[in-house]
Amino acid sequence: MIGLEKGYSLINDILPKSQLEVLQNEFEDLKLARGTGGIRNVEKKYSSIAALATSDLIVNLAQKYLIQRPRLVRSILFDKHEKCNWLVT
Repeated sequence: MIGLEKGYSLINDILPKSQLEVLQNEFEDLKLARGTGGIRNVEKKYSSIAALATSDLIVNLAQKYLIQRPRLVRSILFDKHEKCNWLVT
């Protein structure tokens, strides 16, 4: 298990361009109702999220930081942008 001195790790270029295109295409026409800010259980509504979250790439990456085999517990898509920003504490 890898230690995280700062509590997090930044990994550049983790997803291949083809995977990013799949996600972009699936969410291209997404319009959230005003005031919702996101979608809960997004993996149940979008197959690309379910596939990504359970992919060998993500599971193996998470396994480096965990003792037990990782599993998807919760997924939330946030519509967070400059004009709709909030602090994360």
